[in-house]
Amino acid sequence: PVSAGGYTELGLYGEDDDGNLTAGELPSEVTPGTSVPVTVAIENQEGQQQAYTVVVQEHVIEDGDVVERTELQRFNTTVSDGTTEHAERSVTPTGRGNETVRIGVLLYYDEPPATPTVENAVEETHFWVTVTEGSG
Repeated sequence: PVSAGGYTELGLYGEDDDGNLTAGELPSEVTPGTSVPVTVAIENQEGQQQAYTVVVQEHVIEDGDVVERTELQRFNTTVSDGTTEHAERSVTPTGRGNETVRIGVLLYYDEPPATPTVENAVEETHFWVTVTEGSG
């Protein structure tokens, strides 16, 4: 039996060599200042139109804990019930050379709390990227 109440699904997509959206097709290395093209997919199965806020953060992780959190961007969208919204964004990691960071995409109903975290997000997804030393 299906429980009462719906759900929201959050996904991250990159483009393959043919320009098709593909899960997991995100670069794992970029040079400093390079943008990563990302498509954020929000599927609304809540039973009604829903307003969302997406917060994109860069996380520096040490020993499994977030020790530094930098908000890279946020955007609002409203998704009709039973549909999926695709938002194309460019994310530019701020990590220093040879630093691996987690790019977290946090989803909230309406407005996020004052301090958005993975723990207080309705849905969360992420990818890892290493900011390499630029070869000047």
